Amino acid sequence: MRGFGTLLTPIEFKPPLPLVADKKIWKNVFLAAIEFWSEVLKDDRISPSFKVIAKTCKDKIIDLQELAVLLPK
Repeated sequence: MRGFGTLLTPIEFKPPLPLVADKKIWKNVFLAAIEFWSEVLKDDRISPSFKVIAKTCKDKIIDLQELAVLLPK
């Protein structure tokens, strides 16, 4: 039996911008997301190629966290 090759289409990680109505929960959401991606980066079971993806995701979350402080009160 022959093996089948797998072609994966890269998907860009685009977390949504925080909404003003959700401002109260976004701080906790951001912290949880950053913690999640940090744990992925530390896990020896995760491949180096996926850790590159995880680092990109974590960086995007951090960038959004910086934007969230600009939301009106």
